[in-house]
Amino acid sequence: MAVDEKDRRRFWSRPTPLRSVDEGERDATMRHLRDRAEGQLVAHQLALQMQGKERSHYGDADAARRYLDLVRALRQAGQITFAEYVLQVGSRMEMVSDHRWTEGAYSADLGPIDAAMQRVTRAHGLSDDQYWASEDEPPEYRELSEAYSACLDLKLIGVMREFGEAELADLREQHPDRYDALREEGRRSVFEKDNRHTALATLIAHYESEAETAGAAGAYLSGCLMWGAAVEGRLLLWCLRAPVVAEEARQSLPAKERPRKPDPVEWTLDNLVQVAREAGWIGVLEDDDFVFSVEGLLRNLRQTRNLIHPGRSLREAPHLRRDKAAFDDARAAYAALLMNEVAHAPAAPDDPASTRA
Repeated sequence: MAVDEKDRRRFWSRPTPLRSVDEGERDATMRHLRDRAEGQLVAHQLALQMQGKERSHYGDADAARRYLDLVRALRQAGQITFAEYVLQVGSRMEMVSDHRWTEGAYSADLGPIDAAMQRVTRAHGLSDDQYWASEDEPPEYRELSEAYSACLDLKLIGVMREFGEAELADLREQHPDRYDALREEGRRSVFEKDNRHTALATLIAHYESEAETAGAAGAYLSGCLMWGAAVEGRLLLWCLRAPVVAEEARQSLPAKERPRKPDPVEWTLDNLVQVAREAGWIGVLEDDDFVFSVEGLLRNLRQTRNLIHPGRSLREAPHLRRDKAAFDDARAAYAALLMNEVAHAPAAPDDPASTRA
């Protein structure tokens, strides 16, 4: 090594000591890992016990308890999310509550309301097998109907508490909108796995929210990553909406630039940008003085997003952290894509069935 190089290195700044795990964090980590492992063991044992058993009646309380034990173990093991837990527990508790309702267990509370509803229908000349459409219900009937539903909801919450699900009971009672949103998220994850358009649209909205949250907290690199992910989601959604155009654009790219696999879900952000450009979905933004290339803005955002890789950061921007200016650039690139979308990108299909890719 040359002398001047050695001299130069003498004045280099020293690395900041990296943090280590303290005793409290070590204990918390081991508790967490043990908890996960115990959940996996219990879930496996319960699953084995349930194999080969005849399916019980949906209102069977003992069967419901066994099922809840399994779902709790799966949650403890980290094998299902909280949304999936809400779906599995909530739907089973609904089965038990519905069975009790049909068996007349709630008649003391619901009977007087039901009798009052029947009096209203008879007063309006309806027979026992006739009903109003919801928008045509008289106010007095609608009030009674809402009271009936509220009573059933309280019964369900009571069933949840009876079966040891105080957390979900509190959530449904105190934050019903949050409960319903989680249950719907869990339902989609189980029953709509192939509904890629809806799943992707939901994911894009989540990325947007995460980006804004990160920026507000001063976590600018995290925000840039989320804007980049949102861009990738938007471009992927365009390809899924117009698969024939996307495939034609892929085939027209030079062999070295062409994504190897035909499924857009397998493409990188760079692949998606190239295909979108080739398909004519990415254009320019103009004002009185300048013309802005949306593709160029997206490529700059891609470069910033790639700084999440330590090796790339060392090669391209050592010692530098992404600041608010970089975050604002990333947000502007995403907004430019959205502004461009109105003029160039494929629109969402009108037929909901066509969103099943």
